[in-house]
Amino acid sequence: MIPTPPLRQIRIVILLTTAIFLSTASGCGNDPDVYQELFGTWVTHEEQYKDRYIIINNELITFGTGGEAPNLFFIETARKKENSGIRQYEFDCVNTEEAYFSFVFNVEELKDQTILRLKNPHQVIWEKISEAEKGSFALP
Repeated sequence: MIPTPPLRQIRIVILLTTAIFLSTASGCGNDPDVYQELFGTWVTHEEQYKDRYIIINNELITFGTGGEAPNLFFIETARKKENSGIRQYEFDCVNTEEAYFSFVFNVEELKDQTILRLKNPHQVIWEKISEAEKGSFALP
């Protein structure tokens, strides 16, 4: 008898296969230089968002929601605006089910660090962490 892989592994393989297909088919990553400062992993210390994260790279925005699999959004277009020291990034994305979404991130300097806030809920502060810091959070 051939052992079958766990259901979670099968889901991840299907999700990644779909992600690769959509990223090549959709032309995502439209001018990543526009939002390069956002590349990396962002976490918050807000209790209600414990075990959640945001990962941004040149093609993809990943929201780790504390569930089994993260939510993947492939970047179609990105725009940047600046106003009073706040840099606002607007993304048009498509998910693995080919539904379209728009996200707005506000980035600003607070004391000696760069912070990210989603447009809604604006009060939650997300901080970029280094590769070495990832071990202290429940991240993939």
